[in-house]
Amino acid sequence: MVVPPRWTPGLHPRMESCPPIPAESRGRATAERGPYRPGGTIPLVPAPATSVTPHPWLRCVPAGERFATARGADAPRLLPGHSVERGVDHSMGTDDSGQRADGTDSKGRHPGIREDQVESALDTMVAGGRPRLYRTFPELLASGTIAGVEISLGVVAFLAVEQATGSKLLAGIAFGVGFVVLLLGNSELFTEGFLVPVAVVAAKEASVWRLLRFWLITLVGNLLGGWITMWMVITAFPDLTDTAVKTGKTFAEAPLDLGGFLLSVLAGSVMTLLTRMRIGTENDVARIVASFVVAFLVAGLGLFHSILDTLFLFGGIHADASYGYAQWLSFFGWTVVGNMLGGLGLTTFLRLVRSHERLYEWRKARRPVQG
Repeated sequence: MVVPPRWTPGLHPRMESCPPIPAESRGRATAERGPYRPGGTIPLVPAPATSVTPHPWLRCVPAGERFATARGADAPRLLPGHSVERGVDHSMGTDDSGQRADGTDSKGRHPGIREDQVESALDTMVAGGRPRLYRTFPELLASGTIAGVEISLGVVAFLAVEQATGSKLLAGIAFGVGFVVLLLGNSELFTEGFLVPVAVVAAKEASVWRLLRFWLITLVGNLLGGWITMWMVITAFPDLTDTAVKTGKTFAEAPLDLGGFLLSVLAGSVMTLLTRMRIGTENDVARIVASFVVAFLVAGLGLFHSILDTLFLFGGIHADASYGYAQWLSFFGWTVVGNMLGGLGLTTFLRLVRSHERLYEWRKARRPVQG
């Protein structure tokens, strides 16, 4: 994977303290790169000998100013004030990523006034999300099925707390258990696949076909895993049967009106916001807190979520409720549309607009043709 440069070497004052690259490596303008692998290294191409170039390991900028190009605390880093060179013409014009020779972007903004935190978040999404779209069919199906199983644990917690307390708000907080399991288990929930995979496609690191394939297989896996797990839950916990039937009935009888549709739009937006909040911090405690907050908003306040609420419906159906798969399919169809509208329109699109300059640099970067 070709990572477009951030700032042009030799133009930022902090770089004066950076050790130069070995003399034998100078003067090279281009170099071959191997395929990007999470946790691997990002080959650097030294700039011409006339420019001030940082050492390839890029350790001269404080850790607080670095940004990730791969997932994990030990992943290799690119740092503000440094770049991955690809034969930049330092005399005039722009390089092959759309960055100007004087270090400014296409809007004329120099590095000091660009939002590094926003742009580095986009880099993290593209670098971390790209491998997800290149999973094989069995890998995607397994990941989606596991997510359906894991999120069902949140449904169990919801039903148990609601039955014990009668409070839907407390039950909604308890539902956060499912989101925490998803977070730590690193599995795929359909509605968490809007922001990051779309950013990968927008950056031209994967095709639209791969995105649609990712969504479809993940969705099937979520439904399959959820259906099986909810059958197990109802069979293993017969005391939860009445609560499961009652909760599922709420969604089976939900009217298709403007209010209900907007509840599904809000659910999609909030779920995508959860994805963005998790990317915005490396603190696992903060991520867990965010998971419980979103669980309160989605499950506690009764937003319509296509996957989560489907599990409640499956639970009621397995408990021989009066509603069936026809009611589920009707509810599921329009909530999926609302979730996608909220997740893609309200959250993903606006986030990409905010980091559009960095996205432009990704799109202009040279790369092999991808399938």
